Amino acid sequence: MIIRRIFLILTLLVGLTASAFSQNSIDRLVENHSSVGQSKFTSAVERDPKTRKIQRVVKVLEMGNADVSRFIAAFRREAATGDLTERRTDTGLTMVLTVPGKAQNHVYMMRCDGPSGLSRKATRYNFTKVTVIVKYG
Repeated sequence: MIIRRIFLILTLLVGLTASAFSQNSIDRLVENHSSVGQSKFTSAVERDPKTRKIQRVVKVLEMGNADVSRFIAAFRREAATGDLTERRTDTGLTMVLTVPGKAQNHVYMMRCDGPSGLSRKATRYNFTKVTVIVKYG
């Protein structure tokens, strides 16, 4: 009986931490790629002028000639925590993931232009832009 309770609690804790862990995988990829050469990273914070509380954080990562397979995998993994829209055309790929939360909402968007290969499943693009928007409140 006690073993069953412990097992149930551990399973619940692992499930809760897995969703929190996966939600940050795109953020970690953006941070890792922002410090690597051949990328441009911009971050902006919008505050309420009266209270100085953070209202919105916007991070933009731009990469040239990049293999985005890890980003695509992260977006698809996190689809379980939010709403994923994916659109492929001959000229590129667009993925948008919205993750609602109680205290903050996350919007992840990736736009890839100019696939290097002729395949629609190409993962190397001439220009890639990943935008992360976190809205508080």
